[in-house]
Amino acid sequence: MHRPLGHPECLRQFGDRRAAAALQDEQQSHQSFRPHLPDPAADGNLPDGLFLSPGVSVNDENNRDFLFLLGSARTGGNTEHLARRAAEKLPPGADQRWLRLRDLPLPAFEDIRHGSDGVYPQPTGHAKTLLDATLETTDLVIASPLYWYSVSASVKLYLDYWAGWMRVPGLDFRSRMAGKTLWAITALSEEDPAKASPLVDTLRSTADYLGMHWGGALLGYANRPGDIWRDGKALSKADSFFTSDYFRPN
Repeated sequence: MHRPLGHPECLRQFGDRRAAAALQDEQQSHQSFRPHLPDPAADGNLPDGLFLSPGVSVNDENNRDFLFLLGSARTGGNTEHLARRAAEKLPPGADQRWLRLRDLPLPAFEDIRHGSDGVYPQPTGHAKTLLDATLETTDLVIASPLYWYSVSASVKLYLDYWAGWMRVPGLDFRSRMAGKTLWAITALSEEDPAKASPLVDTLRSTADYLGMHWGGALLGYANRPGDIWRDGKALSKADSFFTSDYFRPN
């Protein structure tokens, strides 16, 4: 069974018993934040291409901050167009911030769990910029094209850094991420939306692991530049992605 880098079993494997115990306590203390994750196809009332866990809790609309992380290898791609279309209909009073991961390159992630104490240093440079933006937001929107059936390399590297941020002393990354909402937006060159399942599952499982709410995934079909504007169904869904009644608390 594959386990995330920060999983208590991984920590025990490498002898860091105290860190493992602390992380286990933290994990148990946030069980109540974890949403139920059903089969996306099980709800017949859910529109095609829109995946959602029922009972999602969202923050008060007047105090929501949306961070859009663009993970494309080029500027102005179909995924970015789809994300900006959805952002036009954000709830009233919601703030938004956009960061392009390509403009904030990160060094290759280094696993130092095998070191003497397995503790990561305080982030600096682009890593600190991304960390601060991540912690300050209430709603994190990952806008990544479907690259080889998953998230782009820049998005994957950004998520790898989360494993290190969980082990920075005093940062409390895991507990501060709990309760935020994670969203996904992607354009794929396959007409079958099921091809995006690995991307959706990656992000949905990430939300579950950290006790985040799963907002949903907005999918659009686009192969060549500008094709997204021909996908009327995706554009229509984008107009209600952040405002649909599906995302209201029960």
